[in-house]
Amino acid sequence: MSTGALALLSSVSELFACLVPQRQFVLPTEKAVVFTKGKTPRVMHNTAFWYWPLFTEVRIFDIADKPHFLTSHKITTLDGKVICMDLIAMTRVVDALKAGLTTNASKEEEDQEEDVIRVNVNLALARWSAGLTEKAILDRFHFRDGSLLEMSNERLGYFGIKVTEVDMVEFAVSDYVITHFGIRETE
Repeated sequence: MSTGALALLSSVSELFACLVPQRQFVLPTEKAVVFTKGKTPRVMHNTAFWYWPLFTEVRIFDIADKPHFLTSHKITTLDGKVICMDLIAMTRVVDALKAGLTTNASKEEEDQEEDVIRVNVNLALARWSAGLTEKAILDRFHFRDGSLLEMSNERLGYFGIKVTEVDMVEFAVSDYVITHFGIRETE
């Protein structure tokens, strides 16, 4: 068979799959958002159901806590030091409908969730550490100051995601920043 014939056979089988009802299982650790043309989106949890792929789109979200490793956060402190931090953020989807409405179906939900969390935690970390010294940043992490968690969750509620924990994995301090233009002292 030629490549063109295989491509045609593949597209015909995809078309046929859209015309046949499909069965979807939603596990206890998942929520499904079902978008049916002309109807209000609905959330399904811990169930199995049939749907027509021609008229219905199903997005599955894992609602269990998930770790996200957020690397290379760079902060310049009040005393002129450059700090590079690696963080781990534990998150969960708390509102599957919001998550379903704010994600793009053409991109993997996991990748989008990771991007949204990375951007929002970065912004929260920049606001949280503004005007602090190296010692103050370490003290805030050591005493588990909850303000970073609150700031991280401020904007993530729009996406139906909640950060349940943020911890520091790595902390490095430098007096120099190396860029492609050369080296400059930060003091």
